[in-house]
Amino acid sequence: MVTTTPLVCVVIFNETRVLLVEKVYNDGTIAYGLPSGKIKENENPIRGALQAAEEKTGLVLKDIRDVGEYSAVVSRGEGWMHTKRVLAFYSGNFEGDLRPSGRNRPFWVGLDLVDNYNLLPNVKKIIMDAFNHHKLKPPGQSHFNLYG
Repeated sequence: MVTTTPLVCVVIFNETRVLLVEKVYNDGTIAYGLPSGKIKENENPIRGALQAAEEKTGLVLKDIRDVGEYSAVVSRGEGWMHTKRVLAFYSGNFEGDLRPSGRNRPFWVGLDLVDNYNLLPNVKKIIMDAFNHHKLKPPGQSHFNLYG
């Protein structure tokens, strides 16, 4: 059986650090990813990304920019494959304090240390793509400025 889930994720930068989320699964496995969430069929992806960022981290994003679309195939057991279609965004403009949410623990990590973590599929590529976009656009030049 093959299923597809649409997701949004957000790369959040704080100077030379990026926000990772430690995810603890039911079987005790730990992996590291980005603030993310499922989006419903008619849900606006930008709103979904903003909501996921706040729910998973406690941070309220002041603007958000598009990185691109990615996919990952996850195989769980014999004959079962799941495709995750991910719309990625990034921001470096936020307010609030980090707070854990359920089994998710957000934390800052230096960009040079990202390789030390058991990252979920495509996370490093998304971070690097977002970093390259982020370098090219000054903070005031947002694709999706939320507050004017």
